[in-house]
Amino acid sequence: RGAECCILVYDITRLTSFNSIAKWYEVFISNSGVGDTMSFPFLLMGNKLDQESERQVASSKAFSWCRQNGGITFLETSAKDQTNVMEGFVNVAKQAFQKKCKIEPILIGKSIAPRKKLTKKKLEKKDNCPCCFILI
Repeated sequence: RGAECCILVYDITRLTSFNSIAKWYEVFISNSGVGDTMSFPFLLMGNKLDQESERQVASSKAFSWCRQNGGITFLETSAKDQTNVMEGFVNVAKQAFQKKCKIEPILIGKSIAPRKKLTKKKLEKKDNCPCCFILI
């Protein structure tokens, strides 16, 4: 409960790993209490891209699964040589950040107001939230 995003990882060299993704996805949804799965930040990562010659899961199969499940973001990665690993984490973090900032307005004084650029007064972080500030 309380997750801001979800990264599902399978091994491109093991079909059984990919076939487990649907189950892991359903388990996450039921245990996390995610209401709107269409707007929740998910990322599917196919790992071991450095072992392309041993591939058992075609990229097109993973793309198809992602489309069928609301357009989940998909990347193939290699943890061994760091291909697309950082890009994946940054992508899903940005999605989570954007979603959170759309939901939680900034507190200005004692009232709630939409986010806007404030330049003349000092801003202070609100409850360690990365996107919400209090105008003081």
